[in-house]
This record gives sequence, C-alpha cells and structure tokens, in this order.
Amino acid sequence: MGDSLRIALFVHHQLAAGTGAAGSTLSLAERLRELGHRVDVYGLELVGSGESLSHQIRFPFAVAHRVRQALRSNEYDIIDASTGDLWLLTRREIARSRSVVFTRSHGLEPLGAAARREGARRGEMTLRWRYRLYHGGWRLHEVRRTLRVADAVLVLNRLEKAYVSALRDDETSVVVTAPLLGAGYASTPDATSEPRVLVAGGTQWRKGGSDNAEVIRELLTRHSDVSVTWLGADRDAVDTEIPETLRQRVRPVPSFRSDEVAGLLAAHRVVVHLSRFEGWGMLVVEALSHGCLVVGTDAGVVGEVIASSGYVVPLGDRRAVSAAIDTALQCSDFEERTHRAADAASRFAPSRVVALLVENYREAIRVKTERSRSEGNS
Repeated sequence: MGDSLRIALFVHHQLAAGTGAAGSTLSLAERLRELGHRVDVYGLELVGSGESLSHQIRFPFAVAHRVRQALRSNEYDIIDASTGDLWLLTRREIARSRSVVFTRSHGLEPLGAAARREGARRGEMTLRWRYRLYHGGWRLHEVRRTLRVADAVLVLNRLEKAYVSALRDDETSVVVTAPLLGAGYASTPDATSEPRVLVAGGTQWRKGGSDNAEVIRELLTRHSDVSVTWLGADRDAVDTEIPETLRQRVRPVPSFRSDEVAGLLAAHRVVVHLSRFEGWGMLVVEALSHGCLVVGTDAGVVGEVIASSGYVVPLGDRRAVSAAIDTALQCSDFEERTHRAADAASRFAPSRVVALLVENYREAIRVKTERSRSEGNS
C-alpha cells in the first residue's frame, strides 16, 4: 500500500453528505481514511454557512490563505482543490513547495458556460444578466487561472482533458479521473424486467428540460402498459406538462436521499438521461451497475460508457429518443444487455477509482520530487 499520505480536499460547496460534489468529496475522504491516509476536508464553511454568491466569491480568498499556510509548513503531501479556487496563488509559490497541488473538475465551468451560451443563442433558454457577470464571466477567469497554476489537473472526460491540455500546453499533467459513486452503485445487476421507465432531469434546461416532458407524453401515449418515474420533477410540473389522461402513470420524484437511489434504479428497466451538458454522469453509471438499459445523449462520459449496452441518441433528437426507448422496452436480449451494462459500470467501482487516484497522487509526488532535485543540481 505504501506510506500513508497527508491529503487536503477543498470543494466549492457546503459539506453535506449525499449531495453532488460535496457528497462525493466526503465519500472520497472516508475511503482514503480507510486506506490509512490522513485527510482533511474544507468546504464553504471556511467563509460561513450558506452558498450565496458572496460566499462563492469569498471562498477562493479563504482557500488561498489556508493553502499558503499549508505550503509554508509542508502540512500536506497532496492539496486537491476544485477548479477556480486556487486562482489567487501563483505558479511560482506552488512550484517551490514540496506539496503537490491538484485542481479537480466537478464539471468544467468554461465548457458548461459555452453550452449555456449556445442554448441561449438557439432560443432554448434565457441567460440572466447576473450570470454574465460572475458564473459566466469572472468565475471563468478564476477557473482558467487555477488550471494554469496547479501542479496537475484532474478532469472528468476526454473533452475536458483536451481543453485543459491546450490551456496548459502540457498533456502529461492532466489526468482523467472519476467521482466516487455512493450508495447508488450496485455490485450485481438487479434491474426489473417490467416496463418501467425512469426519466432523469426534471424540467431544467441543462438536464433535458422540454425534451423530457415531450418524450414522456409520447411514450405514455404509445404504450398503455408503461409507467414513468420523473426524477427531478414535482407534481406541479407533471400537472403542467402531462395531459390529465396520462398523469396517473407518472410518478414525480422532486428530490431523494442518497440511500434511496439504489431502490429507485432497481425498480426500473430503462433510464432516460437527456442532459445537454454533463461533466461526468454519476446517475448513468449507477443505473448501469443495476443493469438498467440507458438511453442518453453523448454528454460527459455518458456516451462512452453506455455505448456497449445502452442507446446513445443525438442531442435534441426526440424521434431518436422515442425509438431507442421502444427498442429498450422490447429488446429480446435484456439479460445479456443487463450484464454488459454492469460490466461497463464496474470500471468505476469505488475501490478502483480510489486506488487509481492514489496511484496518480503518488506519481505526481514522484515527478515533482525528481524535478526539484534536477533543478537543484542544475
């Protein structure tokens, strides 16, 4: 296993278990501790409670103060911070330290901003003026600067790697990794063979929005024996978007706890994921682990992981989505596809993800140490 590492994880959210990036970070810390490593986790609590814009703006200042303390005292072997939160540090002070400083993508903001701008250009959504000031403006500068000053970058997919490699003019220090799956991951497939479809994403533009509602309407009209769970939608959304004659076959699930994910996925045959932008696609991989047949757009790693067992559809092509769902519901090799789906998900088993991350940490330490020795002898 090697010597234990001293690790600091920084994430741009309040530290709440089971919630997106923060929950994944807390789970990662727990797994690393189980392997004998010392791990400290820092979230927005550094600047107080809440996730207001003020908290988000102030957080990198608190991170810079804490990281500089750690660099001076050699407190950690690894400092792993979310993108955008190291922009106040300089490349020189990081390079001169013995600690290895990573920045980690939880969904690369410049790529997300580009997707939103394209959606607004096509008239699919409206960007508020405040978005252009910070999240679609200054925050992108913070992210790009952080990507340049860190020793190494952890990204979620090949598109992110290409973007960051061009920005740093260095591909070797950009590593594709994965978030840590939680209780929704299944070690063996258990998806039902009943005609039940889970549509993920609610009414948010980024998660498929109007496509989700239209697909549900068409699906229920064509198949009288099918029921749908609409994840991320509330009862008002169902009453607004779904005709009264079909509503009794739609179950809205506006929110859920992390320990409820496994039960939700096991109860469905098909999972529909029509995201327009995705850093990774955690729910998709969890669905595959249960053996669900996934119909999804090629967003994040979704297209890559479902290619062998699911159905990749063009972005915004509702006819293709409907045809893929029909095929999934009627497929004669459901059991075989179920096992192929689980095999695809096994690449991202939590134990494997953590082991590869520790390997990347140790390799980065080796590279930085050798570089420091080489520069000291020159």
